[in-house]
Amino acid sequence: MVTMMFMPHPTIHNLPPAAFIQIDLDGVWAVRRCYGLDEGEYLENDPVYEEGIPRFLEILDRKDIKATFFVVGRDALIPKKKEIIWKILKAGHEVGNHSFNHTLGLTRLSDSEIREDIAKTQEALIEAARSQGYPSGWRPVGFRAPGYDIDIRILRILKEMGFLYDASLFPTYWGFLMRLIDGYISGRFFSGKRQYGSFRNGFQSLAPHEIEGIKGLYEIPVSVSPYLRLPFHFGISCIKGFSYFRRIAERFKKKGIPLLYLFHGVDFVDTENIQLLPGKRGQKFFSISYQSRLKMVEGILDYIRENFTIIKTCDYLKPEFTPNVI
Repeated sequence: MVTMMFMPHPTIHNLPPAAFIQIDLDGVWAVRRCYGLDEGEYLENDPVYEEGIPRFLEILDRKDIKATFFVVGRDALIPKKKEIIWKILKAGHEVGNHSFNHTLGLTRLSDSEIREDIAKTQEALIEAARSQGYPSGWRPVGFRAPGYDIDIRILRILKEMGFLYDASLFPTYWGFLMRLIDGYISGRFFSGKRQYGSFRNGFQSLAPHEIEGIKGLYEIPVSVSPYLRLPFHFGISCIKGFSYFRRIAERFKKKGIPLLYLFHGVDFVDTENIQLLPGKRGQKFFSISYQSRLKMVEGILDYIRENFTIIKTCDYLKPEFTPNVI
């Protein structure tokens, strides 16, 4: 594996490590389907787009932070969601490709099916931007597979389709345990879903790197703890507390490793009256009031802003920011 280290912009000296704020815009319909519930009316009337994104955009604007939003293609076909995607772009944030149907099992598809899924999403996102007056020529350059389900076939297809980076690597040893927990919550241990990657992912680099054998395509791994490779994206940190987040983030700062901190759209939604899970199992995060979650969001973003150089993922890979390959 070829690893890369952050190189500051040549006109700026002594910058702290880079940080990427990323948000997977999995709608309520997608979360419900993930746990075996029907989509209901949430594709059209989605609290993630109607409540969650506006709340997060306000926080990002107030803190002068630019982020990357990974959007599902089906959502980009909904007229009122197109307006929200436009607001994200207009505010200067990045929009990436998060597949068309949010299928937890992208690697089960054939090459042609994978290519069609990703291409349909590109078309939907480009049209959503163009329909709102965004300049022609724009296209997403980043991809994240639903459930972090990625393989070399998908990576090669991304390169063929002109993507600059993938952000699907979840470099943890504990994927099997997370799948067991997911099965316990959903009550379906043999649902056919694929997520969280394989055990060998835990031995992958935590730093952004050019993918071996695919020149010009970069992997931006989702950050996990450097030693035990434990997840600490927002849902986990919110349950375990701010000190858990800070302890791990400080290790990234000390090691000089770029930090990819991940949120999900549902994190910013009042879920008190929304059924997202089939039963009481796994309800701890969703039982936390959205006001408390937003307070935690503010604290995490403030810490990252004070200790890292926050940059859009696509800008990090521009020539003036491209890290040294070693």
